[in-house]
Amino acid sequence: MNDGFELADKQPPQRQLGLDNQVLEFFRQWHLSGVYLCCTTCGNGQKASDANLPFLHKDSCLRADPQHFPWRDLACILQWIPSEDVVYI
Repeated sequence: MNDGFELADKQPPQRQLGLDNQVLEFFRQWHLSGVYLCCTTCGNGQKASDANLPFLHKDSCLRADPQHFPWRDLACILQWIPSEDVVYI
């Protein structure tokens, strides 16, 4: 299962959903709690230091997928945060 975010997808968000929309879509499925990124469906969490491991959902979670790497997905989105010298018009 894919949450719509691909590491291989290097298109700037202006050509996709737009940065703000990508962030909003991501956080409909995940939320941050301290150092944990948590599934909004099952509530399981994963520490940032475990980002290289697949996310472990609860067995009953409808979003359970051995290929979920939400920290990597978030990193892909955040790579498009503009630096201080970039202005979008």
